[in-house]
Amino acid sequence: MASIRQRNGRRQTQVRSRQSGAIAKSFYRKTDAIRWATEQEAQMQAGTWNKVDLSSLTIGDMMRTYVERVTPHKRGAQTEQRRLSRLLGEKSLMATYLNTSLPPVFAAVRDRRIQD
Repeated sequence: MASIRQRNGRRQTQVRSRQSGAIAKSFYRKTDAIRWATEQEAQMQAGTWNKVDLSSLTIGDMMRTYVERVTPHKRGAQTEQRRLSRLLGEKSLMATYLNTSLPPVFAAVRDRRIQD
């Protein structure tokens, strides 16, 4: 069942199923939210809906996707691009899987950078 609510000028849409789990996404237009929710519900009922498995994604995957999709549209895109490319050079951090990315992992990278 889908629920749509107004939040911060956007429509936050959440679709839940006991068998499949839950997913949420925000939209500016209500029609887009309803269309997306209907598609997700249909996939859940048909059994073709696949939830993203965090055990197969790394922090590096997430960061590269962010650099490709979000950074180019920002005002300070060049500066952010340089910062993120340096961060992408942290091989141990970028190889960490999202489901195991806990605060101690980030603290270890921070401490290593401070010592250098």
